[in-house]
Amino acid sequence: MDCNEIRFTVQQNSVEKWILQNDSGGRQHPIHIHFEEFQTLLINGQAPSSSPLVQTGRKDAIRLEFDTQVTLFFRFRDFLGRYPMHCHNTVHEDHAMMLRWEIAPVGDTKTNP
Repeated sequence: MDCNEIRFTVQQNSVEKWILQNDSGGRQHPIHIHFEEFQTLLINGQAPSSSPLVQTGRKDAIRLEFDTQVTLFFRFRDFLGRYPMHCHNTVHEDHAMMLRWEIAPVGDTKTNP
């Protein structure tokens, strides 16, 4: 997949819940979402306070452990633009394991980009 292709568009002045899923079974993925901070709502269906490894404050990166699903809450306020989301594992960064997304006046309806 082309790393410069915009995979999804978020509407400015909106709120969203994103679900990230790691089905790899053998690798952890520290995912860095550029520009907007998020709050972690759920990790494998549990509130983050039940996990000692997760802070409940606003963050821009989260470690997806083996076979883990996280639900994240975002507020997209003032700014427009294109931003990357990528894995911080060095090998994955070297192989362009990333995508681009954008904030625009009108969003799209993609639910599984």
